[in-house]
Amino acid sequence: MKISVIMLTYNHEKYIEKAVQSVCAQQGDFQLEIIIGDDCSTDNTAEVIDKLAAKHKEIKIFRPEKNIGMHANLKKCLSLAEGDYISMCEGDDWYISPYKLQMQMEFLEKNKDCVMCSHSYIEYNQKEDKYSTINYQQDYNGGGIYCFEQLVTEYKWTNFTTYMYRKEVINKLPEFIWELNGADYSFNMHCAVYGNLGIIKEPLSVYRAGIGQWSSLSLIKQQQDTLDFAYISKEHFHKYYNGKYDDIFDKRIEKSIKNLKRVKAKAFKNKIRRFFKIKEK
Repeated sequence: MKISVIMLTYNHEKYIEKAVQSVCAQQGDFQLEIIIGDDCSTDNTAEVIDKLAAKHKEIKIFRPEKNIGMHANLKKCLSLAEGDYISMCEGDDWYISPYKLQMQMEFLEKNKDCVMCSHSYIEYNQKEDKYSTINYQQDYNGGGIYCFEQLVTEYKWTNFTTYMYRKEVINKLPEFIWELNGADYSFNMHCAVYGNLGIIKEPLSVYRAGIGQWSSLSLIKQQQDTLDFAYISKEHFHKYYNGKYDDIFDKRIEKSIKNLKRVKAKAFKNKIRRFFKIKEK
């Protein structure tokens, strides 16, 4: 059995070595392949990767001639992957269990109804130097197994580094997903059309918060983007699947509208409190 780990990176000079070493340290009954997509980093990321590749023969590097963006980078790296299973590791995240890939592979081998496997993870807030465990396993369908409707309506997505996929399912993905913002979410939704997502309770990786684009957004902007994404996803799914999933996306849109209103109301209340505190002074 062969596992391909896709690692997308851009200006991760400070973090990429830790990410790569955590993947190289994986143990189990499989052949490992690491495909690093360096999207024309402007720092010393390329030099760090080259030194690591010289030491680890399982590393393959993809470098486009010019910056192509996250979606195109991911698409190309996936096309290069030769594994039976495809796993992810963002260039600023890292694995914390040497058996992460083995555990996910065994889970998918055992649960044939699942086309992808995720797990709980630890979130590292770099600005505050704090760690917190994010447990995404819920008691659905026998404990930690989610169907398409649950994934869309309840937004049960963990971060990309936690995922492993069956290669044959990735080969079925439609081209238009690469045109959407949030390619990882649309990527996962389309995989879920073909089967369930299983989530392992144990945290097996660390997500570095506050570094990427999403982490830097305000709560209101995050909720607005989530709502916009739900509308766009419904439109594309409607065309591709002839309206089969419209009702499911309507539920997601309804929840997103409520969440956005709630976050805006809370922000307004906080603004009023700050205003009166200033006046009192």
